Amino acid sequence: MKEKLFEELGELLLGGDEGKALEILKKLMEDEDPEVKVASLAVVDAAMGRFHKIVEEVFPLVLRMALSDSHVYVRGNALEVVGKATHQMPETVGKHLPEVVSNIKSQSSDLAWNAVVALGWIGGSNPKLVAPFMDQIGSNLKSGSEIARSASAMAIGWIGGVSPELVRKYIPQLVEVAESRDLEEVRLSAIDALASISHANATLVEGFLEDIALIALRDENENVRGSALETIIEICKLAPEKAKDLTAIALKSASDEKETINWRIVVTLGFVGAGSPNTIPYMIAELAKWLKEAKSRVKATATLTIGWILGNNPEASAREAEKVIEAVAGLLRDTKPEVRRSAVEAIGWMSSNNPHLLKKYAPVVAGVAANDEDEGVRVKAEEIMDFMRERIKTMHLE
Repeated sequence: MKEKLFEELGELLLGGDEGKALEILKKLMEDEDPEVKVASLAVVDAAMGRFHKIVEEVFPLVLRMALSDSHVYVRGNALEVVGKATHQMPETVGKHLPEVVSNIKSQSSDLAWNAVVALGWIGGSNPKLVAPFMDQIGSNLKSGSEIARSASAMAIGWIGGVSPELVRKYIPQLVEVAESRDLEEVRLSAIDALASISHANATLVEGFLEDIALIALRDENENVRGSALETIIEICKLAPEKAKDLTAIALKSASDEKETINWRIVVTLGFVGAGSPNTIPYMIAELAKWLKEAKSRVKATATLTIGWILGNNPEASAREAEKVIEAVAGLLRDTKPEVRRSAVEAIGWMSSNNPHLLKKYAPVVAGVAANDEDEGVRVKAEEIMDFMRERIKTMHLE
């Protein structure tokens, strides 16, 4: 039965009977069978270049499928049609954009999310269409509904990833939301948006380096921290010298409440070095200053960070380790076992890709393994000594 309707529809279109064709097409688009809906969307897609009036009439149905159909397959095909219409029939799409924007406020998270996807799709295809609605989208960052706040942030991120200048004015609000005590879902949407914008134009977010760095270091949600780190890396790729400020921010944030290492600092700065190797000289120079810090936790954290960064970047290690390894080795005489243990580990990492340093510092580490008064330091030194021996064998330095 449906096959006959599609055949009749094709004959009507070829024959120029647009009125009757429109009637059948609407009927097919409202069918319950998702396969029929998808097939009808294919007809709309094919008709766009020639039958503008028909497409304009059925566009609300296309949009409804994109926003609220229960089948992701149907929604995806509808979005494809919306995207094509955004190029070929922008006036039609623009006429219906207020409906899409209004759905960001929906208390249905699915509908709100689908509206975000549609806005991102349209904005990515034709940014000028969404520009007049940016204030409406941005205003929802202050909505009383967490769904609306989250959807607003997501929409800004989608649009900003393609046209970052359109969302410049909302960046301070996104930062405020990301570092607030809002729901994790809302904060994640905000920091994800900042990450998306930073990929498109990191210049727009570099002024918020400290705020974003503290989110990466302190937030309890791993995904929030991850997106904050992604944003930091983009900033540092743009301006490697910013890594010096980042390093200072990170180490100033280290508390001395416990005599333990702040591993979030080690990992965060380590990933920045891996993601943007040009930052390494700036970070190492700043970290070296903190080796003289009185607080043992900060000093140990700085020491391990140097080791982590250089141990995971062989090219930088060969170049930078020579400049700082003596200062690290000087910490083997520190009064705090935690600092000495960190120094031993850092020396192992730093020398792992440098034959000269391996041969020079293997005896030093062996001495610590034999003579340090703290058992934990001796155990760590023995572990590092085994590692260095293996590296020496691998590099044929015996």
